[in-house]
Amino acid sequence: MPADTVASRKEVLDFLGVKSCKLVFRRWYPKKQFDSDYFKGVREATSRLCFVDFSVPNPRVTETGAVRPFSPAFHPDGTRIVFSVSFAASDMYIQPLAPDAPAVKIGTGAYPTFWIDPGSGDTWVVYRTICEASKTDHPGETMKMKVDPRTNEPIGEPELVYPKGFTGGLSPDGRWLATAIHWLTIADLSTGTEYHPIDNNQACNITHSPGSGGHVLHLCADHRFFGSIRFDKTDKIVYEAPAGIQEFQTPKWSNHPDFAAIVGANDSWKYDVYIVRLSDQSYIKAVSGDSYVHANLWCEL
Repeated sequence: MPADTVASRKEVLDFLGVKSCKLVFRRWYPKKQFDSDYFKGVREATSRLCFVDFSVPNPRVTETGAVRPFSPAFHPDGTRIVFSVSFAASDMYIQPLAPDAPAVKIGTGAYPTFWIDPGSGDTWVVYRTICEASKTDHPGETMKMKVDPRTNEPIGEPELVYPKGFTGGLSPDGRWLATAIHWLTIADLSTGTEYHPIDNNQACNITHSPGSGGHVLHLCADHRFFGSIRFDKTDKIVYEAPAGIQEFQTPKWSNHPDFAAIVGANDSWKYDVYIVRLSDQSYIKAVSGDSYVHANLWCEL
């Protein structure tokens, strides 16, 4: 397995201007690379959940025991992540970010994300019950499950959030849902109104802004770009891949409104992990050497 190269603590924290940060991602080998002897049969063995803690003097990639983590998402306190094991509905787990900490299975669903109720402070996991690559509708339902913040175990029965399946979780204020498997759709739960802010151009990998509701980040159909936009089509910004990046995959807004994590293919078509400063479209390569996907950044604010 190729060695991981990790940017220094100083490089990353100076770029971000925060006290500390963490990255989580998984190792990933695109199918086209499996023709070589090296890549035969390694997908299951190497598709593991990894994280880097940039609060320590010499950051390094640490693997947990979680296999096949799909789209891991940070808890707002940065101590754990939630993930499923497939694009479709599958087992969902909460994983504390420690090398030997066991993952807690919490149920079955797709694209789980954490949400903290702004009124009660309760911790919820929001997910969809069915996930299919449908262009015309949103199969399944969007549900939320309360979890114990100490044990990560579910509490009570899941509750319905919306009678359609949305992938992006709830906005911090609890008002907005968003999804993008083919078409980007944003739903205002206060009115039941659905918006399609990019005129049915294909988009995917949707995440909410941590700073304002109805504002999302998404991957464009041409993977040379990702973008951000509001439900009413305002504040549309397109971020282009800089020189040396062949395409993007899996952008994700962090808990800081100015930063996101994304992976970009290099000239060898391995995917490096980048941190993006959205305000000036600056990039820093945080992890390289192997191939990675589903990066997510957490910052200590």
